[in-house]
Amino acid sequence: VEDILQNKFGLEFQLVDGEYLITKNTDYTSNEILQELLNHVHEVVSFGQYRPSLQDIFVNNVGGETNA
Repeated sequence: VEDILQNKFGLEFQLVDGEYLITKNTDYTSNEILQELLNHVHEVVSFGQYRPSLQDIFVNNVGGETNA
């Protein structure tokens, strides 16, 4: 996750209580993540069954591997 945040998006962040707090380029990133969430909400409303996790959204749309 850190590699993707830094290298793909050029973000700076801090790890606070196990959560990533983005400290640079927050407006751009917030809009991108919000758009992806809205796209998936539309899928749930349209199809009524597919409910991706945030990790699914991140891995499928940003790239990387799951940490499962």
